[in-house]
Amino acid sequence: MAPVESFLAQLYRQEYPVLYRVAYRLTGSRDDAQNMIQKTFLLAISQQEELSRHPNPGGWLVVTLNNLVKNERRRMAHQVEIPLEDVSRFPAQEPDLPFQETLPGGLTAEEQQLLSWKFELELDHREMARRL
Repeated sequence: MAPVESFLAQLYRQEYPVLYRVAYRLTGSRDDAQNMIQKTFLLAISQQEELSRHPNPGGWLVVTLNNLVKNERRRMAHQVEIPLEDVSRFPAQEPDLPFQETLPGGLTAEEQQLLSWKFELELDHREMARRL
């Protein structure tokens, strides 16, 4: 496994300047560029055997980086951002159903009580054990 790690380390040192220029050009941000490079190398680690046999590992990294940036842009295009100041204008919603009615059928009263303590009252295990 050490040869693969040294291959990735060498590839990182060799390709980082090119990847950074591409990522920065695509994102316009140093932080975003570095994040995208990190994600690219996480994929490289998971695909290290394939990558080590690839005829152009640097090209593979650039294509992967480009695809990750495109995917991130698509994901962000579908996200709605609400400024923090506007959040206070939305009233907190109370659940439509009481907690007991959201539990699956067939539970004993004790099982329902334990789930209520854990998820409704958010008690820790120590407090639940004390109550039992």
